Amino acid sequence: MLSMKAPDGAFAAPHRMPAPEKTAPSVCAVVLNWNRPDHTLECLASLLPLIQGRQLALVVCDNASADDSVDRIKDWARRHFQLQVDSPAQPLGESAPPSEWDFLLVQTGANRGYSGGNNVGIRCALGREQCKFVWILNNDVLVHPHALTALLACAQQNSHVGVFGSTIVDYYRRDRVQMAGGCRYHPLTTLMKPIGRGRSLNEVLAGEGEIHLDYIGGAAMFCRAEMLTKVGLFDERFFLYYEETDLARRACASGYALHWCKESMVYHKGGVSTGGRSSVNRKESWLSNYYENLSTLLYTSKHHPKLLPMAAILRFFGKSLIYLLRGRLRLFPALVAAYRDALTGGQQTAISPVNLEPILLARGSVPKPLPERG
Repeated sequence: MLSMKAPDGAFAAPHRMPAPEKTAPSVCAVVLNWNRPDHTLECLASLLPLIQGRQLALVVCDNASADDSVDRIKDWARRHFQLQVDSPAQPLGESAPPSEWDFLLVQTGANRGYSGGNNVGIRCALGREQCKFVWILNNDVLVHPHALTALLACAQQNSHVGVFGSTIVDYYRRDRVQMAGGCRYHPLTTLMKPIGRGRSLNEVLAGEGEIHLDYIGGAAMFCRAEMLTKVGLFDERFFLYYEETDLARRACASGYALHWCKESMVYHKGGVSTGGRSSVNRKESWLSNYYENLSTLLYTSKHHPKLLPMAAILRFFGKSLIYLLRGRLRLFPALVAAYRDALTGGQQTAISPVNLEPILLARGSVPKPLPERG
């Protein structure tokens, strides 16, 4: 039984965790930013000790932000890394990312959504020497200092697992769980059930036995590099939502399992970039609803084609009733537009290939050390 004392919202480290890796990191984290530099920088700050401890390499992808995101991330990196390359003259090309680096900042060239933006970073990670794991993180998460150590321990003990999920804790209510690793999914009703949602953290951690998951939550996905190489990256037809569901299904079809690593804690705000409904974002956006419904239909068509007619009908009338009862009829046009585009093949605008030009690159260098504590 783990000892997790949390009087102030912080969690004690699990007992007997392995020592941090001293050689070149085998893990690369991928963080995607789009017009949310404050949240991204807070996320990067929580990852910095892992990079400085030689446990982690980091690639940040900017999805064509229209604000000062890139400049602010560059300033942050310059403060913390001994940069050897700054705005290199020659583009490296998407198919040939650099093989050795500690920190990489790239622009994706367009708003490629969650799947396309993260794929740019994942390709960079897979091209990095000694990369064994890719840790895909939302920019609105903070990681517990021992989250990665717990994941590596789980990975060592479960060689058959392709994707690991952390205990996702509500950033604003740190005694409450958003999900234990991931979700169950019912393809006919298209309803998903986050495991442990709304329950107390202590109650969830005290639970025993294996939890069946249909997919790992996209806020924090710890993936084996070999799995991604074998089954492929995110399907970019899923601009937002269902990309992690689709990846999990393909991984399981290739013989990999999914696993909840309960000792790994990640604090998640939720709905920051997508405009989705969360504990602090009660007013869902039109685009969030549009892509949620469109991706549902695309996923069902891809993986459950025989269920598509009935699932589409049930979802349309179910969503319409929810909008009516909850006074959210302004979202009804998003539902209609999603069904129209799913049937006609709309919103499939081609985005040009990435010409990967690193903005900042710390190649084979040691990050600046943390200040000594008195």
